[in-house]
Amino acid sequence: LVMLRASDERVDRNWTAGFLVEQQALPVEDRLDPLLMEAWDEQEFTAWLYRTKPDVVVTKFVEVQALVLRLGFRVPRDLGTVFLTCTEPGSELSGVYENPDDVGAAAVDYLTSMTHRNERGVPRVAQRILIESSWIEGSPVRPSAVAASSVGT
Repeated sequence: LVMLRASDERVDRNWTAGFLVEQQALPVEDRLDPLLMEAWDEQEFTAWLYRTKPDVVVTKFVEVQALVLRLGFRVPRDLGTVFLTCTEPGSELSGVYENPDDVGAAAVDYLTSMTHRNERGVPRVAQRILIESSWIEGSPVRPSAVAASSVGT
């Protein structure tokens, strides 16, 4: 996991929480520390990459793809890249598409219902609306073992 510290803090550290929980399921020798940066830093990322030797980099930084190619990695053969915020469902990137149209529609529905109830200002109790994201299987990752085993069946 490679991302801005501020991006993780903005979501109550949910990105690193999920990452670290999944790390606990791995043997100790296979666990990796996330890289949380104050700003994109090519040297810091490169040092982390060579020190940790991950199979895949999960990130929000679009700079990662170009840099790993420049460093001589063959993507996805040597190193996979997964993006936490893919902007278009038809792109070549693998990762999470946050369904922004559905998020926007849910926000409008919520505000409309508040208006109908004559609610004003910040709600007394915080509410969260969860809109499921979609997975985009682009070219920068190897097919999952499940997908590969189902080929030809």
